[in-house]
Amino acid sequence: MHPMGPKASPLYYATLGGLCDLVAYLSKRHPTHVNTIGGNYGNPLHAAVAKGDIDTVSILVQHGADINLLDWRNESPLQRASQSGHYGIVKFLLEHQADVNIQKDKERDPALHRAAHNGELEICRLLLKYKANLELRNVDQMTPLHVASTTRHHDIVENCSFVALMQMCRTSIFGHHCMEHHKMETSERPSY
Repeated sequence: MHPMGPKASPLYYATLGGLCDLVAYLSKRHPTHVNTIGGNYGNPLHAAVAKGDIDTVSILVQHGADINLLDWRNESPLQRASQSGHYGIVKFLLEHQADVNIQKDKERDPALHRAAHNGELEICRLLLKYKANLELRNVDQMTPLHVASTTRHHDIVENCSFVALMQMCRTSIFGHHCMEHHKMETSERPSY
């Protein structure tokens, strides 16, 4: 291993430094470096997400960064942003077709599990709006509802439960009856 960490491209280091103009220049000049693996965060996009730098994320995506590229831990930028509470980046990635349910292996929690674990209610709502799967299970066989419950994020449990109920009602042949019997104040509930 390199004494200063894994080798990486100049674009990666410009990203780490938050040097947007240099990131744009290097992305144009060396387009193959946009998705090059290297550095402690795995690649330039993961580094920008980890730092919470939406401007650099935008530049990298504009220049061809793969928003579903996994790092050396098999984590996507969306998973990292959801876990870190970077709402603006999560929204940006989803708007640019990030896979909301990506889960390379059961060892890595999907984005909704991560947001639920860390109490990121608004990110959970956003992920659910983009059809995050409430049935996905992690290595411990836990759904996002289980995760939110065990970490005592009751506001997330309540919101996810409401969404799960609405999904069941929509897919049920008795959906219209279900909806009638479980009417809730829409002003208090998110609409998905």
